[in-house]
Amino acid sequence: MDHGTDDSTIATYVSRFGLDRSFPEPILRNLRLRRFDAFETILREDGTVSDLYLLVEGRLQCTHFHMNGKAAVLAVVDPFSAIGDLEVLNDHPIRSNVFAIKPTTTLAVSKQIVQRHGADDPRFLRFLLDEVRRKLIDSNAVQMTGVLPVASRCALMVMSKMDADGVAELPSKEILASLLGTTQRHLNRVMNEFVHRGVIDSDYPRVRVLDRDALEAIVEE
Repeated sequence: MDHGTDDSTIATYVSRFGLDRSFPEPILRNLRLRRFDAFETILREDGTVSDLYLLVEGRLQCTHFHMNGKAAVLAVVDPFSAIGDLEVLNDHPIRSNVFAIKPTTTLAVSKQIVQRHGADDPRFLRFLLDEVRRKLIDSNAVQMTGVLPVASRCALMVMSKMDADGVAELPSKEILASLLGTTQRHLNRVMNEFVHRGVIDSDYPRVRVLDRDALEAIVEE
């Protein structure tokens, strides 16, 4: 996808996400565009971070492999989000595999530049802290919803992805089932019930919410 010259495109993203309010000028000056194809790996579990990535277009998936070889989806990440924020100021290994699940655009800056110009900058450190705090809140929210029925968890997921037009772009059913802690067969039954009740349409994965009140009622069931 052609976004114009790199400099103008980077400036557009910096303005859109207000990065100039948090990033010191040397970091802004060293930002570069990195584009990834669908299913291209960005970070590998147990590896080391060489760049801080800022997700500005597309979608990423974070996956962890258990000792038995099975993969668990930890998160599906939409813009805006920092990737590598936990590891960029230290030498800790990466905790999950991160890859694009559709064509994705990031802004990247090297770990050395971040450490040299950001490690002592209060605004930049607050940015990293806010990113980590948001992810912890999201992680705790997912764990807390584990006590809810799958239908309620699914309704919450749809609501969290819903835009101003009532459209929710969901991940594949395999990924969504993993995120919700259920089987794909059970998820299919839940989604079919939503369609049958007129809560959403059947155009998965880009579904339109037809009855928001009913969707909220499912969460409370």
